[in-house]
Amino acid sequence: MAAALHFDLAIPNFGLQEYMRHTPQTDAVFPHAYHFKEGFLHPGDRPGLGVDINETLAAQYPYQRAYLPVNSARGWHDDQLVGGTRSLP
Repeated sequence: MAAALHFDLAIPNFGLQEYMRHTPQTDAVFPHAYHFKEGFLHPGDRPGLGVDINETLAAQYPYQRAYLPVNSARGWHDDQLVGGTRSLP
């Protein structure tokens, strides 16, 4: 979101930025300067993109492999890779 916002601000005829709120846990792990106020997304005043990472808190959420619902609904799994691409079962 932060990179998209900064890119948008650099385009004079920019129109609309999609915005999806993150979970409170995600916001805690990745504290950021941008904020939504009165219908506008503001970049904040931190240097760079204004996003940091709380590594101590991130360690409480170890990586767990998961599949997007659209893929798992069709039954695609890594053991079905054919020639480096996915194939239907």
